[in-house]
Amino acid sequence: MAGRRNSGKGEEKSGGNGCAETTLVIRRSSLTGKVGGRAIPASAAEIAGWMALGNPAPHVQEAFPDLNANDREFLMNGSTPEEFEELIGTDHKNK
Repeated sequence: MAGRRNSGKGEEKSGGNGCAETTLVIRRSSLTGKVGGRAIPASAAEIAGWMALGNPAPHVQEAFPDLNANDREFLMNGSTPEEFEELIGTDHKNK
């Protein structure tokens, strides 16, 4: 299934993992430049709408209060817990 390009910031593909709707978001990390994907439990329309607002957009915590910190961080800058671990050496993974 082909994804939709979102203002050059990400690509979404609908999927499912037991949540009402999950979206695979593809981002380039602002920390390392690596491209990665993460399944975010939110609709593609919600994510695309928030990203399209640009700056100043509502804080990610306000727009997606049910997401965990790692999912919100990925939406904001494409970084993963593994990248933080690699660069900072502190375990930032949600348990």
